[in-house]
Amino acid sequence: MLKKLLITLGVFILVIGALMLVGKIYGEHHPNDSVVQGLNKYNPMIPKEAYFVKTNQPVNKEKLDKDFYNYTYKTVGYDEQGDGNKITYTATKKLKTNHYLKLTIKQGQVLNYSEVKTNDIPKNANKNLN
Repeated sequence: MLKKLLITLGVFILVIGALMLVGKIYGEHHPNDSVVQGLNKYNPMIPKEAYFVKTNQPVNKEKLDKDFYNYTYKTVGYDEQGDGNKITYTATKKLKTNHYLKLTIKQGQVLNYSEVKTNDIPKNANKNLN
């Protein structure tokens, strides 16, 4: 009985691992598929990356409800090594310009952001932001 349980558990773990690997590979080849992005947000096989940006004016303001808006920002973000990448992110409030944010990105999708001080930004990224 215990042997069957262990075999079943082992097969289950292998299937879950295979599904996560397939999701990672498929997501790399289909970065604009919103369903895959949504699922891969929880995939531990896909690493999170930190990018640093300097806030600018929003490129779009979309009204969601009576007093609620979605602001879209486009900018270049820099990782810890100073490598740049074009980034689009949204906020539910208008952000102050010329402030610094740390964006957490997973497979091209911004998961969250937080404001950081200049001295908390890695030197290589900071050099490119200013």
